[in-house]
Parts: sequence; C-alpha cells; structure tokens
Amino acid sequence: MATCPPSAVEAIDDRIRTAGRRLIDSPVSGGVAGAKAAMLTIMAAGPKDTFEAAKPAFDALGDKVLHVGERPGQGAMVKTVNQLLCGVHIAVVAEAFALAAKVGVDLRILLEIMSGSSASSWMLESEPEVTSAVDIFVKDLGIVLDTGRDVKAALPLAAAAQQMFLATSGRGDGMADDSQVIRSYLALNGIK
Repeated sequence: MATCPPSAVEAIDDRIRTAGRRLIDSPVSGGVAGAKAAMLTIMAAGPKDTFEAAKPAFDALGDKVLHVGERPGQGAMVKTVNQLLCGVHIAVVAEAFALAAKVGVDLRILLEIMSGSSASSWMLESEPEVTSAVDIFVKDLGIVLDTGRDVKAALPLAAAAQQMFLATSGRGDGMADDSQVIRSYLALNGIK
C-alpha cells in the first residue's frame, strides 16, 4: 500500500508469483486524516479474483476502493499520476501566492478568495498538523520522473515542481509541511 515506482512493484510481483503467492498493488490517497477516518481511496491492481478476496480488508480502510487494473504496477501508476498532480498543484499554488506577495497582497485574504473560487482545490485546505512533508514530494516527484523516463513520457511540469521541492529541502525545510515550498518561491523573488 506504499507509494512505489510501478517498475519496482512489477519486480516484486515477479518474485511473489515465483513463490506461489499473489500480490495486490494497492497504494492509497487521503493522507493521515483519511487513514484515521477509514476514508482512504485505494487504487488496487491485480487479478480480479485476488482483488475480490482482499476487498473486505480494503473496505475496512477506505471508502473508495477501486480495481484499476489486472496487473500489479497499475495501481502504482495511478498513484504516480495522483502524486504528479498533487506535487505540481502545490508548487503552482506557491508560485501564484509568491506573485501576489510580491506586490503586497495579504495572503490570508488571497487564500480565502481562492478557496471559494474556480481555482479552489483540496490543496488549498489547511490542516492543523503536518501530514505531508516537503521531502515526501521530493521522493514522490522523483518516482514520477523515473516513471516518465521508464515509459518515455516527457514531464516538464513535474520536473520543475520537483526542483522547487528540492530547493526547499536544501534550504533545511524538508520536514516542513509540503505547502512550505512557497519559501523557495518567496526567496527566488526576494520576498522576506
């Protein structure tokens, strides 16, 4: 259920099948809050009969349990796409807010406006505790880029986003909430 490169999951599946066992590749989305509330989205891939056998356990953990493919590695690919979208969106929100900060816009008011506009998304919601750190997106966007290389897909936005997360981590903020990638955008633009 971890976030892993699709190619790694495929290699694990080969070893598991050789041992006469079965694997369900089943990464999740929903974070700490979703796990605590048993409201995870589970992206399961593997033979349909194996999925059906595991489904009761998945139903106890998540409210959205989806069979995304017959081959282990396909669940990891869906999670990779999810992390590409999340990472790029977090980075673009930081870039947009840094632009507004450059001209002195109150970022709390901007957040209130954006949260109720067509630009709103889950990424603009605030959580009281850190549940996803900058270094998680350094890792996950690395998986995205490695996967893109493996399948020969150009991912220029993911590459740019990962560089901003790397810069933030390199500044000593790797354990900070992933939203703190904004610190690198502010630094790039000379904003204190």
